[in-house]
Amino acid sequence: MKLGDVLKLNKSSLIDIKDNQTYEISGVQNYGQGIVIRRKVLGSELNMKKYQSISKNQLMWCKVDTKNGAFGLTHDEHIGSLASTNMALADINTNRVNPEFLEVLFRQKAFADYITKYSSGTTNRKYLTPKQLFKKIELPNLNLVEQQEFITKLKRIEKIDLESKIQIQKQLLTKLKQSILQEAIQGKLTSDWRVLRQAQEPPMEPAGELLKRIKAEKAQLIKDPSTKLRAGIKKEKALPPITTKEIHFELPEGWVWCRLGDICSKTGSGSTPKGGKSAYPSSGIKFLRSQNVYDDGLRYDGIVFISESTHEKMKGTKVQPEDLLLNITGGSIGRCCVVPTDFDTGNINQHVAIIRSVISENGYYLHKIICSPYFQNMIIEVQTGAGREGLPKNKMDNILIPLPPFEEQKAIVEKVETLMQKCQALEDEIKTSEAHAQMLIQAVLKEAFLPAESPEQAGEGKQKVVEV
Repeated sequence: MKLGDVLKLNKSSLIDIKDNQTYEISGVQNYGQGIVIRRKVLGSELNMKKYQSISKNQLMWCKVDTKNGAFGLTHDEHIGSLASTNMALADINTNRVNPEFLEVLFRQKAFADYITKYSSGTTNRKYLTPKQLFKKIELPNLNLVEQQEFITKLKRIEKIDLESKIQIQKQLLTKLKQSILQEAIQGKLTSDWRVLRQAQEPPMEPAGELLKRIKAEKAQLIKDPSTKLRAGIKKEKALPPITTKEIHFELPEGWVWCRLGDICSKTGSGSTPKGGKSAYPSSGIKFLRSQNVYDDGLRYDGIVFISESTHEKMKGTKVQPEDLLLNITGGSIGRCCVVPTDFDTGNINQHVAIIRSVISENGYYLHKIICSPYFQNMIIEVQTGAGREGLPKNKMDNILIPLPPFEEQKAIVEKVETLMQKCQALEDEIKTSEAHAQMLIQAVLKEAFLPAESPEQAGEGKQKVVEV
């Protein structure tokens, strides 16, 4: 049956607002979380002078938020509260449908996805008119007894609250990954390793000596930039001395603080060729954008290309194997990956920065630092830009880096990667649980939307299935 068979739009509930009267304003929460009274307010403070008065057992939805499942059923506590004209209110024919049946149905993500297909508008603002809702959306034609059975089954699943438990597991796993990275860059993951290494010969080179060696090699490269692998290196303004106020945590013995720019031969972003899409040929040199950069590596979905001549004009931002690429603007700011060793060549746009270590092997440890909560928080602290987040080169170069001895860097990377593999196994288990939870809910929905066949119907072929 069509949803319009059991719903009728309420067009007679508009009331005039009086300035000196107090009103309760109700709204619909996303993702089937129901209707709430959001605030009490004087009529003089409301922007509109006409509102809808709510009655019990009405289906209420936000016309412009159907993508987010913004539907709910009105109850006793909502009677007499008001809804803005951005909301739609429909009375339910209780002789044909149990209001609670509609409520639990609209609470399911699968049903919200089904409705979204018939919504119009942009991706983020899906608009659904009452006419579209009533004529397009179909419901299983169950009698009131069958509807009650459906409600009971879904409530039994919801009582287990599988989806909430899965979300908690996801949050805990994210915190675990962050904790691993934070403890890694503070030397806590390798405390036992250091004890064993100190008892061995020859002694480990302290990080202070490593830093001197890096600076000496960088100075030599600046003097002799002819080496193709290091092309584009130039002398830059000296970075300021590190002050005590800048230091965020205590380092183990043998470690030192330095600035990111101290240990890099190159940092900085690319540029975007003029001409929009026309600047991107169907093949050529890979042009890496922020949507290609993820913490676990490069992703080539949606990759675009630039010509060889454009690549040569942008020779200062040619990407090399073992470079770090860091997103420095927008919602993905802070995402970072290591360019694989078998990478041939490519370039970057202005939303991505290259971070190239003087000693390329240092880049793997630097990647762990950049992905850590410490560095991500530093990005938030120093980013600039009106209306759009951004991390300029001068701010990035000045971020402090906890530098361990080179041997310990390798031990840290190995330890982190081992632990992250275990986290990945946990994540796979959570995904499996999530899929099972969805299958359980889908099974109940399918049972409602695909009634049992009679022997006669079974012989005639498959029934029509409403896609949910």
